[in-house]
Amino acid sequence: MIRIEAEMLSDVGRRRPRNEDAIDQRLPTTDEAASVLGPIFALADGIGGSVAGEIASREAVGEVIRAYYDEALSPELENGAEDLRVRLRNAVRAANNRVYSMAEHNPDMQRMATTLVAAAIRDELFAVAHVGDSPAFLVRDGQIRKLTTDHNFAEMQVRAGYLTKDEAWTHPDRHKLVRAVGRLTTIEVDIVSEALLPGDYLLLCSDGLTRYVMPIEMVAILKSQSLTEAVPALVQRANERGGSDNISLIAIHALPDDGAELEISTASLPKGKRRLLVRRFRFRRLRGFLLGFTAVFTAIISFVSMKISVRRTG
Repeated sequence: MIRIEAEMLSDVGRRRPRNEDAIDQRLPTTDEAASVLGPIFALADGIGGSVAGEIASREAVGEVIRAYYDEALSPELENGAEDLRVRLRNAVRAANNRVYSMAEHNPDMQRMATTLVAAAIRDELFAVAHVGDSPAFLVRDGQIRKLTTDHNFAEMQVRAGYLTKDEAWTHPDRHKLVRAVGRLTTIEVDIVSEALLPGDYLLLCSDGLTRYVMPIEMVAILKSQSLTEAVPALVQRANERGGSDNISLIAIHALPDDGAELEISTASLPKGKRRLLVRRFRFRRLRGFLLGFTAVFTAIISFVSMKISVRRTG
């Protein structure tokens, strides 16, 4: 079994007047019907000018989480893995409908849209849904792998062979999105799913982080500190190197289950920084297991010692 520790942080950065990123999560408690669907985490980076980008990201994150647990939207399938993917895809489509509808009926929001990346975990499987260029990474055995493909002009040109990666990095239209939540009535959603193993990290980021912090650095910081320390350290690193955009990160760590209990904790950062509610799993220690193991081990030693004594006597 897998137990989950999660930490998240959203920061305005050093140059933007407001934070147009949004992050949130839901960790259903064991007495909720939704607990069978597991936790969901979502991050969005809004666009559209004025306050529209902030609204788009906030609404997309809120709607994708709500819709994920909506049984009317996604009746449960017999295949748990397929149900997870279908449910997550439908939730992103619901978020797209929400943002598009708001933009269509409000002149001040007509250009708004947002990236969206969401991760859901069910039993020992995870799925990531993705639209835009806010990436998701998997860290396993000290190696980091990008799970998503950026839906922006530069990445599409690289994949088509028109630009090299170096050329794409400096291209003036490199951040122009070719796919975003709320831009059209229908949306194509990328989904990736696979087994979640003890020791794995899932990272959902905005490009305000990945612009300044290399993936290999993320691994080094995650491995050298607790999750509570590592997430602020990564955001601080991006700020120290420029902080030209909003910076957001959700880090999820999978650990072996030892009888988990859910706790809710909040924390605050220095003035000028914004930290959303963080719900973290804390866990009981393996006391019962260790006591049982010790008893069995002692019995084995006693039995072996008795056998040796009998042989010597004989």
